[in-house]
Amino acid sequence: MTRRAKAEDVRQLYFEQGLSQVQVAKKLGVSLNTVQRVFRDNGWSVRRRQCTDEDVWHFYYQKGLTQEQVAQKLGIASRTVIDIFKKHGWKPRPLRKADEEEGRRLREQGLTQKQIAEKLGVSQSAVQQLLRKQGLGFSRKRVEIDSKELRQLYHEKRLTQKQIAEKLGV
Repeated sequence: MTRRAKAEDVRQLYFEQGLSQVQVAKKLGVSLNTVQRVFRDNGWSVRRRQCTDEDVWHFYYQKGLTQEQVAQKLGIASRTVIDIFKKHGWKPRPLRKADEEEGRRLREQGLTQKQIAEKLGVSQSAVQQLLRKQGLGFSRKRVEIDSKELRQLYHEKRLTQKQIAEKLGV
């Protein structure tokens, strides 16, 4: 699929299959903004979300899902979950002692914050706070790169920023 979402594909996934805008964007490999632009351009209305704030509470506090997992499960944006938390003054779950020890072990093995968060079933920000508290924060690796080389990688070879970072090992 090209970067531009075709209105017919968006319409079919959203209105006929019942996917959320977030799910449509993921399925088509485009951003949520792109899907929202297709809606605006075609004058389409967004469905009211089918979940309640209580559903968010249930999956987060009772089922133990992360905020991101709750959003995926309910077919809503992560931002919506965050807004619901703020509206009710809900606080994130504290990490268990076992998670703190496991987080330290995984960091010492060289895993990234994202990998640690996935293994522990918590958010990346929770991992970041945990590791700072333990004095194991992630430091940014500084790399010197010639501007000509950077220009060549970006403009001529058409690599993304992520690909350039991977190539440079940062």
